[in-house]
Amino acid sequence: MSSGKKFLENSNLYFEINNTEASQVIGGSGCTLLRPLGWNRNGAACVEFYLQPGGDPVEHPMEDGSTFTGYSSLFVSGSITVKCENGRIKTIRESCTRGAANPF
Repeated sequence: MSSGKKFLENSNLYFEINNTEASQVIGGSGCTLLRPLGWNRNGAACVEFYLQPGGDPVEHPMEDGSTFTGYSSLFVSGSITVKCENGRIKTIRESCTRGAANPF
């Protein structure tokens, strides 16, 4: 696989691809989620936390079948839940609203 950004299935979320990823997805192989997560919904943009330009993303390993929920509370309120399925990350649900109350 080449380097660059990849569109996350069923979402407006992008994540980075590095040159060391396998070119073929193998069932049961697990996933590596790169954080912070960022997503768009209803014209609002949500992000888990600020990452300095050029900063390294946080790697979050996931086993097949596991889920992860990220929250945004920086000027907007929202959450996103993703699931690792057969080596691929899939969005389960997402919300993002401007001016909403903090979800915590």
